[in-house]
Amino acid sequence: MSLHSSDDPSDGAGRARGPHRVDPAVVPVYRSRDLFHDGNRVHIEHGAGTYVLQITRQGKLILTK
Repeated sequence: MSLHSSDDPSDGAGRARGPHRVDPAVVPVYRSRDLFHDGNRVHIEHGAGTYVLQITRQGKLILTK
């Protein structure tokens, strides 16, 4: 895959420019619709705790323990 200058997320000095781009080969990307399906809340088990990830009425995500 080649990068065109408009696709390059850096400013030429190695600093990020514009929206953060994630390389899916390095960091997994999950679509919220795949996690939530038709709901607005999922539980995430992490260590000894369970967290709740929910979509607000405004469409934002909130993670609580």
